[in-house]
Amino acid sequence: MSPLLFNLVADLFTRMLMKAASHGLISGLLTDLFQGGIISLQYADDTLLFLQNDIDKARHFKWLLACFEQLSGMKINFEKSNLVALGLEEEESNLFARLFCCKVGDFPFNYLGVPLHYNKLTREDIQPVVDKIIKRIAG
Repeated sequence: MSPLLFNLVADLFTRMLMKAASHGLISGLLTDLFQGGIISLQYADDTLLFLQNDIDKARHFKWLLACFEQLSGMKINFEKSNLVALGLEEEESNLFARLFCCKVGDFPFNYLGVPLHYNKLTREDIQPVVDKIIKRIAG
């Protein structure tokens, strides 16, 4: 029952973000392609959040995260979170990281075991993931 409840709460969180984006409080990425932009990607308890370079909207985003914590009783672990800024100066990245009380991260990084970076993945990048899958299939 617990995983189902978690999924319901995570879905509520996504809907909160979508509603805030539709009201212009926050903006995700690629707003010219999707209304409100891409705001979050989630798999189980791993979540990627996307935000445009706008400190006021970042403050709204932080407020939404605090509201979510209060409403759901779940705690966001900002100490385990990283802010990866694209195209920002170091000072701007640090400003956002201070707002969200997290560390500044950088590319490449792993998400769900898969390396993410600017360049095309090479065989060496993906081979550990393939090996792990083969080992699990073998038994």
